[in-house]
Amino acid sequence: VFYLRPQALILKSQYSQQLREGYISLSFDEFYVKAKKVARFWKFRELCERWLNLLDDGELSVRSAVKADLIGNDVVKDFFKIFIGAGEIQLPKIKSRNESLTQGKAYAIRKLILEHDLSSIPFEKRRILLRDFIL
Repeated sequence: VFYLRPQALILKSQYSQQLREGYISLSFDEFYVKAKKVARFWKFRELCERWLNLLDDGELSVRSAVKADLIGNDVVKDFFKIFIGAGEIQLPKIKSRNESLTQGKAYAIRKLILEHDLSSIPFEKRRILLRDFIL
């Protein structure tokens, strides 16, 4: 099962995640230019072909990961219904812990990284510092 998100949503999510983790201090525009050149998440054809080379014909199913396209607006429910044939399943409500950064938080993180040279702090410590900063 290969769930695909629109590339614009993947790009936004990856930017938010990498900035939040302290991997990057790029602006969104700089990240976009770099991602188009080197990021694997951007290259759907390559990703699908890699899986197709490992699987037999008909073993790869590609589905949209857009909530509105999913059964019950939920990837887990969609998976169970389409691929396992399960009836209606009840899942516990779990609050998302991976919320997107607002533009203001993204700006504040970049400013913090650039003005205080956080790149000199070991990655794990920098990651914890940024995580605590954005909470």
